[in-house]
Amino acid sequence: MADESFRIDSTQVHPNVAWTYGTMWMLPSGPGAADVDMFLDSRPMESGLVFRGRVTRDRPFPLRLYVDLGSSAPSRPKGYQNWEDLLDLLSAEKGLVSFQHWRDDAVSGTVKRELLAQVIEEPPAAYVVGGDEPGIRPNGNILFETQCVAPFPWWRTVGGATDSIVVTGATPNDKAIARGGQLVCGVRISITTTGALSAMTVSDGVRSIVLTATFGASAKYVDWYCTDPTATEIGSGVTINRDAHISLHSDPTTITCTPNGGATGTHTVALTWYALWKSV
Repeated sequence: MADESFRIDSTQVHPNVAWTYGTMWMLPSGPGAADVDMFLDSRPMESGLVFRGRVTRDRPFPLRLYVDLGSSAPSRPKGYQNWEDLLDLLSAEKGLVSFQHWRDDAVSGTVKRELLAQVIEEPPAAYVVGGDEPGIRPNGNILFETQCVAPFPWWRTVGGATDSIVVTGATPNDKAIARGGQLVCGVRISITTTGALSAMTVSDGVRSIVLTATFGASAKYVDWYCTDPTATEIGSGVTINRDAHISLHSDPTTITCTPNGGATGTHTVALTWYALWKSV
């Protein structure tokens, strides 16, 4: 691959990508920076402050795309069509969109990370004569500019990772999960069984989730801030305990799975997660 590229969902938009008409690339704007609240308390005996923690907020950022018709018979109607097709790609109604940054690793391989963000502006097509104003030029070239916000501010590995823990009968089993990344992340728990199982307690060593369901060959799951890092999802037919919570809080995190008393057969607990990073 080139040194780096940028994608919106599965569509590459940079560098120098063929668009409906002409060629598109992304103008430098950067992924923005998240707002941070710092908690500092006065020290009772000396000068200075005591650090009590920090909370990172959302990450707003601009997106600027340029389409050059070049030798593609320049015309303003083609510019309008390019603008329309960009709005199809970047509709606010889509909700969270995957903004992906791919780059060559400094040693080997490719690093693929994504930021889930919401488009908060859908600019109308505007006619401009020139300069650096967003809009459609007389020759059909366009500068498309919009604002986005990532409600969850961290980058995550594209595609995620999976591992599983096999549990037999009513005997607990555990595994150390090497999560990767730099930050605590959520996890999706999916359970199947070949025998009888009515409840499974999944613990991260600090907190736990008790999944209660009629388990069988079809997976029953709880998605705990994994697929969408701002929300949870509980699969049909599954209930969980009121104080439920789980995360991959350390690298590695030991996950322990404890079936209900009287459980029989082989139970497979599949774990899915996305490693989180502070940068691309």
